[in-house]
Amino acid sequence: MSFDPFGDFETAGYLQNALQLKDPVEVKESEHLSFELSMEDALVYLAKKKPIDYACVLKVHEILFSDFYPWAGKARTELVPHLAVFKGSQDDEWPAMIGGIKGLDGLDKEGITYESLDNPEIQQIYNSYRTRVFGATRPAK
Repeated sequence: MSFDPFGDFETAGYLQNALQLKDPVEVKESEHLSFELSMEDALVYLAKKKPIDYACVLKVHEILFSDFYPWAGKARTELVPHLAVFKGSQDDEWPAMIGGIKGLDGLDKEGITYESLDNPEIQQIYNSYRTRVFGATRPAK
């Protein structure tokens, strides 16, 4: 897995997962297990929320994945507010789709640039904002 927005794959594993896993198969299996174990809680939460908005989506992400990813449920805009970080190429239609989703259209506001986390300069910016927001804490080894 080459996607390493935190720049600490070697010490913290893929996306700073709680088990510090690096093998893609193990990561996917653990993500899936976290999802399955938390699905009922997420459904109970969603049943109480009408309408479902962006804050609900973040909360569901936290419910489903926080046992595996300590940052689950956090908006990427908290980490790098001036960047719209995404996986994929710049040819993707992601920016155009955002405007059509109720509650997400504000993410595509003027002044945001779309950059790839494969760019070392963007990784450095991402890491500096992450440190400012969350401090220098890392998952336990």
